[in-house]
Amino acid sequence: MEPLLDPQAERAEFLLKELTSASTTPEKWEEAHDELLTLGDAGITVLISALKAGSDVERELASTTLAIMGGDNPQVGAVLLAALKDESRFVQANAAAALLVFPEHADAAISTLITFLEQDDPQLRQVAALNLSSVGADASPYISSLKRSLTQENSPEVTTAIVELLGRIGNAAEPALPVLRQIVFEQPGEVGTAAQSAIQLIEAGDSSTATAPSSSEASP
Repeated sequence: MEPLLDPQAERAEFLLKELTSASTTPEKWEEAHDELLTLGDAGITVLISALKAGSDVERELASTTLAIMGGDNPQVGAVLLAALKDESRFVQANAAAALLVFPEHADAAISTLITFLEQDDPQLRQVAALNLSSVGADASPYISSLKRSLTQENSPEVTTAIVELLGRIGNAAEPALPVLRQIVFEQPGEVGTAAQSAIQLIEAGDSSTATAPSSSEASP
């Protein structure tokens, strides 16, 4: 990235390096992150530049931090949308998670995260599942993909997050009830309890207040 003369932008550049350095302690990381959030437009400009042309770790950090700093900035939404095609799947996943706060881009974000539930990398599946777990009815077009993911998943954390999403979807997730009942039977403990709660929500007809997209589900 080209040197920036604005003092706040230069400070944002320094903080970005601090946040992406392997030698930064957790305490210093928190301090740097908190300060970066106070820099406003200067920080956003540096993060946008990092997301477009930074290293993998800079792009990953930029994608998540931009969602916090630039939720009302249409330029941020556009840059994050472009990052869904980044060469790094983790940047893609972080960008998709960040885009959930932009209503106009939520459909693209959800679709991207759904596809990551079938990736080989368990960490990537966990990122996708944990971010999807709070989506609610906007994920209702993807019931068949969520069912398939449940039958293939062996991580309790990922399974629980998908189960919680199905519960938040509500009545539209009724086709997933057989799989959820099987989880209750086969997986006692936290996962089984989450599945039982999801079954109750689905059978009660509860759902998120969000409106489900009208488009049909695309194959991941």
